[in-house]
Order: sequence, then structure tokens, then C-alpha cells
Amino acid sequence: MRAILIDDERPALLQLQWLLDKEPDVEVCGAYQTAADGLAHLSREAVDLVFFGHGNAGHGGAWRPQRP
Repeated sequence: MRAILIDDERPALLQLQWLLDKEPDVEVCGAYQTAADGLAHLSREAVDLVFFGHGNAGHGGAWRPQRP
């Protein structure tokens, strides 16, 4: 399972990445401190799972791409 991490708190990102690195079925493809950077990753590459910190300014906990 491919995942990215998005959280504005660097210690939280590091802790979560450390935990997920121990899971053989999870590949962390990126870790970002801004929602914009994480969303840019998603526009380039599909993932199976997004860990999104609840305190990211300007973004709630839900996001979906705009579809035509």
C-alpha cells in the first residue's frame, strides 16, 4: 500500500513515518508539511492512503479531486 503523510507538525510526521516504516505492507512515498505540497504530490502520483493532520491551516479533513 502506497501512502503519503501531510502534517504541519514535523515531529508528528517523523513519528508517523517511523511507525509506518515498520509495516512491511506500507510504502511511504512522501511526507509534507503543507497541504499544498501534499496535494501537488497527489496530482502527479496516485497513492492508496493519505494521512492528513487535522490542524493543516485552510484545509479540513476531507478532500477530493475535482472531476469534469
